[in-house]
Amino acid sequence: MLANAFPDGRIVGGVAAKLGDYPYIVSIREDGNHFCGGALITWRWILTAAHCLCDAEISGHLTVQAGFIYQDAPGSCSQEKDVVQRICHANYTPDLTDNDIGLAKVNTEFTLSKTVDIIALPSSGAYVLPQTAVVSGWGALTENGEMSNILYELRVNILPWNECNDIYIDEFSDLLICAGFMQGGNDTCQGDSGGPLTCYNEGRVLCAIVAAGQGCARPGFPGIYTPVHKFLDWIQQNIN
Repeated sequence: MLANAFPDGRIVGGVAAKLGDYPYIVSIREDGNHFCGGALITWRWILTAAHCLCDAEISGHLTVQAGFIYQDAPGSCSQEKDVVQRICHANYTPDLTDNDIGLAKVNTEFTLSKTVDIIALPSSGAYVLPQTAVVSGWGALTENGEMSNILYELRVNILPWNECNDIYIDEFSDLLICAGFMQGGNDTCQGDSGGPLTCYNEGRVLCAIVAAGQGCARPGFPGIYTPVHKFLDWIQQNIN
């Protein structure tokens, strides 16, 4: 893991989302408290970061909540399920940033509604990332701040891999991408980990998940993401 990294990022500098804008985003909760995001990719499977599911300090009861934007008042449209299975990539370790991808299975299917839906995955491993995408989550709004009560969204630039590699040097593999702004000021933060980076070049697809970052919205350090198209085979093998 990157030195001084905040592996569970948050959105800094975004804007509040509206109910139904991201019907596939979920809140992963430990003993009722939000700590990570995720995306609904089937009616029972959530794609998220491995460190949201398999790190040693996660020992409480996990649930997944969908269909809402306010943490303190989810409302009648929300649906909550118990996590009954956790699968993390075999090559993930807390000491590394790559392979930070995991799946959570819930006890019963979510129900399609105006505020709850699944998101498509990239069409193939040859998927080409666009130049911009949108990240969403309930993470903190300032570095080391408290979690946001409302769902936030932020449009970010997807940076060239070589540029990311120059920033993070030996920490950056071809199983990672970075997105954000070199000038800082806008980024993910604590509580956004595992949440979706949404791309729109093949319709609306889940192109990456929030993995890590060097602080939050710091100049010169864009956020780090796990690109979903690199793990399509792994996902299909585990949800089938």
